[in-house]
Amino acid sequence: MAHYLQSRGQSPGFLFVNSLGQPITRSQLMPFLSNTLKYIGQDPKKFNTHSFRIGAATHAAAQGSSPLQIKAMGRWRSDAYLKYIRQPVVQAV
Repeated sequence: MAHYLQSRGQSPGFLFVNSLGQPITRSQLMPFLSNTLKYIGQDPKKFNTHSFRIGAATHAAAQGSSPLQIKAMGRWRSDAYLKYIRQPVVQAV
């Protein structure tokens, strides 16, 4: 990720962009996501692009972001964002 961010630069906008600076599409992301999940030993069938929305909403809620902030971040106009927030998994040490 650090290598990607270094090559992407600091310009504002979407995090994941192609070589022309355009946001990548879902169809461009899915093969990369699937290969990455396989590489780390995860089942790609258990994840999809909505996993990022779930992760972002859950992380924002855990960090204390307000409902308005979470809705704005995910471009939600309703309370649908509540369906994306998962309870954090706490593992025993």
